[in-house]
Amino acid sequence: MFEMLSQSPCKFILSTWHSNQHRENTFLKTLWSEFQVLTKEHFYYLGAKEENRKPMLEALVMNFIPKHPHEEPTHQVEQLLLLEKLKDCFS
Repeated sequence: MFEMLSQSPCKFILSTWHSNQHRENTFLKTLWSEFQVLTKEHFYYLGAKEENRKPMLEALVMNFIPKHPHEEPTHQVEQLLLLEKLKDCFS
């Protein structure tokens, strides 16, 4: 997946785990370090026993710098045109 995404001309966002209290995702430092990485802590609700349910850090890896959420999108018209073309393909 790393090879394919590294060579892709398209923008991408990959969701993966960053770390938890027991270990760290070493691929983020070895493979994905050249990309933008955003992290967000959340609680992991899976586990047979409640004491096994721990917080973890989620990572979003992307090949572009994300805009501030309050900025207006600049490519909205182009995106709508793309969706229209796809709709025509499946009609």
